[in-house]
Amino acid sequence: MNRFGFYYQPRVSLYNTKKQEEYVVQNGDSLYKIAKKYGISLDELIAANNITSSVIYPNQVLIIPVTTAGAVYFEEYVSMPDDTLELISQKLSVSPSAIAKYNDVTKILLDQNQTILIPRTTKTHEVVATDSVDYILRKYNMTLEELVDFNKDKWFKIGEVINVK
Repeated sequence: MNRFGFYYQPRVSLYNTKKQEEYVVQNGDSLYKIAKKYGISLDELIAANNITSSVIYPNQVLIIPVTTAGAVYFEEYVSMPDDTLELISQKLSVSPSAIAKYNDVTKILLDQNQTILIPRTTKTHEVVATDSVDYILRKYNMTLEELVDFNKDKWFKIGEVINVK
C-alpha cells in the first residue's frame, strides 16, 4: 500500500511516446487552427482525440500530443471499492484521459480489484564519475531490473544520459 492508502505495483513497459496536453476549445476554433497553433498535423490531432467529425464545440477538451524524448512505463493500480477514473487520476496525479488511453475502461464506476495501468513518464539522469549503480537505484527508488529495462541500449559510462523514474 502506498502513502495514499492505494495498492499498486510497478510494471515496466517502455514505449516511445508523446506526452499530451489538454486544450479547451474556444469560440472560432477549428481543428486546423488548433493543430497549426501547436505545430502538429491535423491527422495527429484527430488520432489523439478519436475524432470522427470535424465539428468541435466551445469548452470541449481536446488532447494535444507533444513529442518528448522520454518513454512511458506503467504502474499497476488495483481499484478499490467506489473508485472512479476521476478519483484515481486525482490521487495518482495523472489525467483521466491518460488512464483511459491505456486501458479499456468503459464504466465510470470500476469493479473492485480491477487492474488499471497508470502511465508514468521517465526522467533522465546524466551519469557522472561519482555515480554507482546502487546510488542511482536508491536516488530514483528503482529496482535493478527497472533500470536495465529502461536503458536496454545504453552503457553506464560517464556522460551517458539514462532513463530513470
